[in-house]
Amino acid sequence: MALQTATLSIRGMHCSACVKRVERALGQIPGVTSAKVNLIAGRAKVSYDPAQANEDALREAVRGAGFGA
Repeated sequence: MALQTATLSIRGMHCSACVKRVERALGQIPGVTSAKVNLIAGRAKVSYDPAQANEDALREAVRGAGFGA
């Protein structure tokens, strides 16, 4: 399994609870192995298996959590 890494810009976060919410949403996608969100930078770095997930699914999960991606 060759993992890929995506870096997403996240809009609308303002606290550590927002970070946890985005990390949780991304972590629930099948194939995602890690999701690290940086509040100050407004970015999420996500490692995933491209056979199970893609960047569109990652963005949709962020939007589903109530944030822009």
